[in-house]
Amino acid sequence: MDTRSAAPTVAPRHVGGGDGKVGELTMTWEPLTRAQQGAPNIGYRLYWRKNTGRPNALWNMHKIDGHADYYVAFVGPDNYYLEYDFKLQAFNDRGYGPNSSEVIIMSAEDCM
Repeated sequence: MDTRSAAPTVAPRHVGGGDGKVGELTMTWEPLTRAQQGAPNIGYRLYWRKNTGRPNALWNMHKIDGHADYYVAFVGPDNYYLEYDFKLQAFNDRGYGPNSSEVIIMSAEDCM
């Protein structure tokens, strides 16, 4: 198979996040290299949810086109310094790659 015309075969690495302003959840990752992208029009599908310990809790999802390495979601001013589960996957014109490992990140801290 020609990997230059396939869905990504690897998940983004160095998935993490944190910091930012109160009411925000900052998610970060290392973008796929050109060789890892597989086909044109790379993008990322992000999943996050408040860490409740319930494996059936629903995920929020957002798609980003391009070579981004972070995304900031508004979670509300009452949701400061809380744990969130986060994972993402790369996609391109040929389809979706594997999900990254799931990590726990913190929403921004209220320093008042």
